[in-house]
Amino acid sequence: MQRLATITVSVVALFLVVCATSLIYTKLRPTTVERSVEIDATPAQVWEVLTDTAAYPEWNPFLISSTGDVRVGSTLTNTLRDDGS
Repeated sequence: MQRLATITVSVVALFLVVCATSLIYTKLRPTTVERSVEIDATPAQVWEVLTDTAAYPEWNPFLISSTGDVRVGSTLTNTLRDDGS
């Protein structure tokens, strides 16, 4: 019985060490996802679309609204639709 308890404690301790190591690793090295696409438009045309927040729902079905000033240092508040899928 003593041997079974020792093995059980060892397995639980090993599991906790693995979990803690995984947590520390993901906190120190967060995952970054990047995506790029080439747009056949001038930077001014792209900026015009990006800064027209009132028109966002026309081309982005998940964005209900966007408020705030589109400028460096400001904050935008976006409300997204969650369709449950």
